[in-house]
Amino acid sequence: MKLIVGNISTKAVIGGSDHLSGVDVMAELRKYLRVRVKGYQYSKQWKSRHWDGYKNFITTKGEFATGFLPMVAKFADDLGIQVEVEDQRTNIPRLNKEITEEIGVIDGELWVGRDYQVEALKSINNYIKVGGQELYFPRGILDCATNAGKNSIAAMLINNLPKDTVIVFMVSSSVIYDQAVEFFQQVLGKEKLGQVCSKYTDLQRVNVCMSKTLYNRANNSIQMERWLQGVNCLIVDESDEAGQEQYSKLLTKIHAPMRVFVSGTPLDGDVVTAMVQIGLSGKVLYKVSNKELIDKGVSQLPNIKIINSDIKEIQNPFITYDIELDMYVHSSRRRCKKIAEIVEKHKGEPILITFIHKQHGVFMYNYLKEYFEGEGLKIAIAHGTTPDRDQVLRDYKKGKIDVLLASMIMKRGANIPVIRVGILAHAGKSKTTTKQIIGRLIRHDGENKDVMVYEFWDGPSKYLEKHSKERIKVYQSEGFNVEYLYPNKKGKPIPQEK
Repeated sequence: MKLIVGNISTKAVIGGSDHLSGVDVMAELRKYLRVRVKGYQYSKQWKSRHWDGYKNFITTKGEFATGFLPMVAKFADDLGIQVEVEDQRTNIPRLNKEITEEIGVIDGELWVGRDYQVEALKSINNYIKVGGQELYFPRGILDCATNAGKNSIAAMLINNLPKDTVIVFMVSSSVIYDQAVEFFQQVLGKEKLGQVCSKYTDLQRVNVCMSKTLYNRANNSIQMERWLQGVNCLIVDESDEAGQEQYSKLLTKIHAPMRVFVSGTPLDGDVVTAMVQIGLSGKVLYKVSNKELIDKGVSQLPNIKIINSDIKEIQNPFITYDIELDMYVHSSRRRCKKIAEIVEKHKGEPILITFIHKQHGVFMYNYLKEYFEGEGLKIAIAHGTTPDRDQVLRDYKKGKIDVLLASMIMKRGANIPVIRVGILAHAGKSKTTTKQIIGRLIRHDGENKDVMVYEFWDGPSKYLEKHSKERIKVYQSEGFNVEYLYPNKKGKPIPQEK
């Protein structure tokens, strides 16, 4: 088998000797690079036998994303197939032989990388064996929990590349974009930082780019498309979004042979999204967990307290999820009363309450305003359509707000290390959302070693109880302290005699 390796895609060419192996190599390779799509069995195409339920990651002509190259090399080794490599990659930058651990000057102080940040950087200097040949393969995923300092790792990478390397640091959130621009403008010193956002485009050696704007520019400008083909190094923040169709199309327009995807939840989604990320970048090169960051004193330890929401309504076996969610979460005054009691207990400490759906946040906000009326407690709400949400977040940081109800704007990029009490009122079962929200809460405030986090066991119920279990599993898998504030058996409340 001959592998013609390019920056973005690789082609497998099956030769005469491959047919002597006794197997159809291309057919087996196509089986190897496919996964079942979640929920395939419910689709009309599956039921009518017009689709086998698989997502293929290799074409009938043998083309696949270059990030899968290590997997294909292993496939060939396992089958005992000889591999010939034709490396057609171009513009591959290499890390300096002598690694500098400097990040840059921030607020007049020279920052250097922490031990795990330096190890993450060194992992990018990656080699793989394909057949009998060793290939320099500086691409893959850095699985770095929230608070690991992803910008700092990116800065060290930039400092360890040749000065003619063209670098794109890509983000999808305006909050993360603003933070990244501020950070890199400091650490780059006198060097001008390039930017691509809705307001303007200014291309330099190092560039912070908003993904949507970059996608639109690339589709409407031949010059931008050509410039992207000359990028040497691509760094993608919160790469778990790479599975989205528009996002993945943009990433294939950027021909950078060095591709570093960074996220705290890179492969936590469905298997198709995980495969897309691997194909566009490569395997996981390095991982640092929340537990490691807590042990190192970088993050605070979350003490998870599970509250029994004590659903009393008559259970209906035919109830839908949406109705159950509205009755027992979004519009539940009983649940709100439990939240108010937690707020009462922690008066004087900065409190954050999370929600996903706007109507849920507004319902809780109105309830708490009424419950604490006349007590001087400053309560505010921030969500996607709040016109002054940035000011609300700044006021919360400064201590002008006691209780902040916030939507999923807290999932990515929000840097608020003053939270002392978190009340996770949003429900749901998403592992990614659960990890991202908890990551916001455990940012170190420079003073305390832990943070109080309240979570709900929403039962007995048809759907919500299962979702509660899923969220608690995440906390336990991360090594967090979990305490049930009610008599229970494996989390499930034990009925008490009246």
